[in-house]
Amino acid sequence: MILKAFRDARFQYVKARDFAAFKADSKYVIGITPDGREWLLDEGTTLKSIEAVLLDLVRLNRGVLVKRSQVTELIRTKTGNNIAITVMTTVGEFKLARRNCVQSIIEIIEHNLRRSNARTYPMESPDEL
Repeated sequence: MILKAFRDARFQYVKARDFAAFKADSKYVIGITPDGREWLLDEGTTLKSIEAVLLDLVRLNRGVLVKRSQVTELIRTKTGNNIAITVMTTVGEFKLARRNCVQSIIEIIEHNLRRSNARTYPMESPDEL
């Protein structure tokens, strides 16, 4: 899916998979790149249409989609009798909707941690073997 994205009074066409997250702002959708830049997407673009095409996204609440690989941490904060849950990502922090399953977010975080902690071996020259 190619999206028309606007930033600094200019536009360019960007592949949807190049964004790390998407958030709805009134009737517009903003795409966030992995380096944190925000791009206003063309009018008529919806989170639902993006979610249908990109299967590696997780919906955190009504207005936010994030790539699974960008989810890093889950923070619970008690406010009075309620518990607010914030999902930390590489591009920002977003509130988790109460109806969303916390366990599925925890599983995504654990998967990302296993992947990032994968054992890597240093490159060795044949002389050092």
